[in-house]
Amino acid sequence: MKTALVLEGPGFSEQGEVLRNLGFAGFRQVQRFVWDALDDAVAGDAAAADLLLIRGPWSLSPEERLLSKTMAAKLSGLDFSKGPSVLAVGRGALVALELLVGANLVWESRFEDGARWIRLRSSEAEPSHLVGLRLGRAVPKMPATLLDGRPISPWLVDDRGETMAWHVERKIWISPLDILAYAERTQLPDYGYADLTTLLTQADILDRFAKKGGL
Repeated sequence: MKTALVLEGPGFSEQGEVLRNLGFAGFRQVQRFVWDALDDAVAGDAAAADLLLIRGPWSLSPEERLLSKTMAAKLSGLDFSKGPSVLAVGRGALVALELLVGANLVWESRFEDGARWIRLRSSEAEPSHLVGLRLGRAVPKMPATLLDGRPISPWLVDDRGETMAWHVERKIWISPLDILAYAERTQLPDYGYADLTTLLTQADILDRFAKKGGL
């Protein structure tokens, strides 16, 4: 049975619904309090897991950047180049980017007049359609490679073709938009007025990670 390591604690989202859907997808869940992330047992769990999920709310500010750096320092004992697939969403994306991109990370203003829910599609050969919940009003201007030289590839784009999420070797998946926020079709303002059946829900996304290791 596959194992998912889900980080919780101050600064991260409550993951009860995600844990239930991971169970339905066939994962055996393992939860850890985020400030214990340097503990040897947690690092061992991460190395042995199939999926590491890091998710939380965020807004672009100096305080947020400091918090992300602090959280990244706590997670520096986890080697993202080995071990599980990593799904870093929302604040999780900021933390992962601090670890993987560091000072090379530049932010661009975005969504100043945008909707709360952003329609997205995969830029891969097998397209998927989903929605992400806008958190901060910015996206990273991603460099071409990580600090270790591995290439960063576009993953999700909006309806204008702007890249909103990235992956590294189809192993590390990074989205500053919360692509796990959409659990029920009634959450969307156009529910009942549009065909939403093609949009992937949280359960659909986690099921694909269970079966394919990504989207």
